Amino acid sequence: MNLIHYRKEIDGLRAVAVVSVILYHAKLELFDRPLFGGGFFGVDIFFVISGYLISKILFIELQENGRIDLAAFYARRARRILPALIAVSIATLCISWFFLLPADYVDLSSSVLATFLFISNFFFYFETTEYGADDALLEPFLHTWSLAVEEQFYLVFPLLLLALFLWQRKLLFAWLIGLLIASFVSAIYFTRTDPDLSFFLPFTRGWELLAGSIVAYSEKLNFLRKLRFQTKWYDAFAALGAGMIILPLFLVHSIAQHPGFITVSSVMGTSLILAFGSERGILGRLMSSRPAIAIGLISYSLYLWHFPVFSFGRMLSGQQDLLDKLVWVAITIVFSILSYRYVEKPFRNRDLIPRRAFALCLSFSLALVLSFSAMTVYFGGFAFRVPQALRPYAGEVGYRTLENDGKRCHNHPKDVCTFDIDPSEPVSVMIVGDSHADSLSSDLYNKLLSRDIGKFIQITTSGCPIILGFSIKGRKTCTFERVQERLQTVEDMGRRERLIVIYFARTPVYLSGVRYDGGPGRIEAGPPFKHVISGSREQNLTRTLDRISQVSELIIVYPMPELGVHAQRYFLDRIRPVFPGKLERVMENEPLKVSEQMFRERAAKSFEVLDQISIPDEQRIYPHEFLCKYKLEGWCYAHDSKQLFYTDSNHPNWILADQINNRIVDQIDKIISVGSATN
Repeated sequence: MNLIHYRKEIDGLRAVAVVSVILYHAKLELFDRPLFGGGFFGVDIFFVISGYLISKILFIELQENGRIDLAAFYARRARRILPALIAVSIATLCISWFFLLPADYVDLSSSVLATFLFISNFFFYFETTEYGADDALLEPFLHTWSLAVEEQFYLVFPLLLLALFLWQRKLLFAWLIGLLIASFVSAIYFTRTDPDLSFFLPFTRGWELLAGSIVAYSEKLNFLRKLRFQTKWYDAFAALGAGMIILPLFLVHSIAQHPGFITVSSVMGTSLILAFGSERGILGRLMSSRPAIAIGLISYSLYLWHFPVFSFGRMLSGQQDLLDKLVWVAITIVFSILSYRYVEKPFRNRDLIPRRAFALCLSFSLALVLSFSAMTVYFGGFAFRVPQALRPYAGEVGYRTLENDGKRCHNHPKDVCTFDIDPSEPVSVMIVGDSHADSLSSDLYNKLLSRDIGKFIQITTSGCPIILGFSIKGRKTCTFERVQERLQTVEDMGRRERLIVIYFARTPVYLSGVRYDGGPGRIEAGPPFKHVISGSREQNLTRTLDRISQVSELIIVYPMPELGVHAQRYFLDRIRPVFPGKLERVMENEPLKVSEQMFRERAAKSFEVLDQISIPDEQRIYPHEFLCKYKLEGWCYAHDSKQLFYTDSNHPNWILADQINNRIVDQIDKIISVGSATN
């Protein structure tokens, strides 16, 4: 039995929301501009609708019974969201078995676990780049962050509402407005200081749900009727609301200031339609049309299915055109219709599936999904599914990173990781740079254990090597001051003891500020870099390395050739279904290679700057020498006839790291022996 009157126009509003989100994630363009650049506002429309409908049910319960039946409330939520979510999860995990690399399968399974714990918003904040970025669009469950925000809100809101109703009933409306203002102010603050956190944080989104709650409470108080508006004004306010929703979908092209002031239009517009819309008005009739209602009814399934479908489409299609995207949308619609008819509707029907049967089905299916996801994480993505050469971060293919005192050395909270090898020895070895340097660290450390080394030190940070005058906007671990402190650490150590420093970083990125573009099919995915530079990039790097070379014996590892495509995924896409020997044949017939000329053009500035540093030529290590002389002159290969040298599009895996480190260790041995002879 429904607690509230069904309003057809709300399904029309849901249709607007879900279509906006789907078209935004499809990345449709017109004249090289996003066609639905503000489509992400569709989620905010959903938040307001949800806040309105759920709050209305709670207000009716409080008015009629003086209490809230929490068990019944959460049972309704479970019937509403879990069956379809479980169906999508099972389908996604099954399909992913055949399409995802082990590391990617672990990531997916971790996100599924986070989704059913309703913490996926926090999971994706810590694990993913900014929302809407190209690489984030490959996360099949990224969109579940919004479900987590809603459920976190509804874990707290009914209890808070009950407490306010019992002890602050006369001030309940004021409390709702006060909470909305506090949430909105927090959104403004966090969007300026940490926009990614603000996007995913429940308290910075609460004002959107509370806007719907306030509309529902205004109806309960008959507040709008007391204003004595004429019917024509209701239609005018509803039309104004429609305009406030539609215009941002086309006029806004950046998510950078969201949620914040740019979100107000969508939230207020949705609230106006909820408050003043009706089936009788022109807008209401349009939103109550059969197509709009049909889309609105399956909107939840559409929302759940579209992101996994689009993600797999992007993984398998390479460069996508309009036809690809239309096919994705068509597949999403078909799956959503089936999901709504055979999953959503039956499980919402208490007569068809009574409480006990629902509890049994839910328990079994949840146990199945959660246990399988946990096993996938525990067993490293079931690496046996793919040939050994395509098992990044599993077995013996990916590179491993060092840990010290239970903390990962790369991106270490204190920046410095120190390992004592033989404290009696006067020579220490330090590796500095970004994740490229980290890719060498574990193997290098193991090679140094048998040598006369006092300490091994690692100072590496993702996307942030030690370069003076370099920082990343919004990254507390990559400010001008933090970089200066790291350089000071190197200099202080070099003045106290004999120090050998290995410098390795993805230098072309830091000198150009742009991702690799190798032409169609070889364009690196990802958002624009947020580098903040003080001074000249080239001069900054020169000054940094000069200062390091003055206090240490410096070994420089030159740039790696960039591929523009994930090496393992490139071959995985070409060997399905997998059978013995197929990978080797694909490597022979469809090798992954890049033009040496293109590599040299991309790395020209880097070579020019690094060549200026005053160090012996033998202390310059060139990774491309291992890659550009394998088969045909003029090409750099990502593999030989049987094994890969890359763990993604630009990092060396353990095989190449071993070869690079052998050269490094040879130089370390020479430096130590020369120093010993001098002494």
